[in-house]
Formats: sequence, structure tokens, C-alpha cells
Amino acid sequence: MLKVTIHFFVLCAFCSSSFADIYIRKDEKGITHFSDTPEPGVYYDNQGQKSINLENAKAVLSKKLPEIYCSSMLQSNVHLFVEKFSNLEDCLSKMTEINRLCYDLMIEKFPPQIEGSQVDDFISNIEDCYKAHLNL
Repeated sequence: MLKVTIHFFVLCAFCSSSFADIYIRKDEKGITHFSDTPEPGVYYDNQGQKSINLENAKAVLSKKLPEIYCSSMLQSNVHLFVEKFSNLEDCLSKMTEINRLCYDLMIEKFPPQIEGSQVDDFISNIEDCYKAHLNL
């Protein structure tokens, strides 16, 4: 489940040209919604990209991924969440640090701009990094 969650959120944040654009929004109750078509009258700050600039990706995911990951894990697997983190703030803090460490490793390993099959390699590598740091 964790692998699917990480893969899904990384993929949603950065889609290659072979994937549809992804529109992410939060409703008035704070629930995150994903769609391949924009909802009329709603502002979207992240649409699918044909390639990934790793520095930009790091900036975007450092703000979004820890919150999305921790909320998703808390809702889908409370037992694992409690096993790994003492509370939501602890999760956010640890995931922010893990995200920073993993992106620093990816920036050393990949060129600044990745495209096509490099996107899949990037996602696979960053998933492995997250799992290693979370001891999964």
C-alpha cells in the first residue's frame, strides 16, 4: 500500500507527456480530489508536465508530499502510522526530512531535466529511497 501511495503522489506531481494532465484540488472540507479534467471556476496550481526539472520538483514536493503522504497513511493504515510516527507533526517532520534527503540523492544521480523513460526511473529510485528511510 505504501509503495502505491508514494508512487501515486510522485506521479501525480509530475506527469510525463505520455500521461494525461492531473488536476489536484482541495474542497472546502480539506479533502484532496484528483481529476484529468479541470473543474470550471477552480484554480489549479499544478498541471501535468512533459518533463521534470528536478530543482522545481524538489520545491513543489517539499511543500506537498509530506502532508499528502501523512494524511493518506493516517486514513488508510492507522496501525502502520502509529508504528512509525508519534503524531501527525512527527510524520510531517520526518517526511519533510526524508523528502529532502531523497531529492538530494536524486539530483546527484539524474540530470537536471528528465524526460520520457527517465521519469519512470526517477519515480522508482525515489520510492526505494523513501522505503529505505522509513524501514519498510
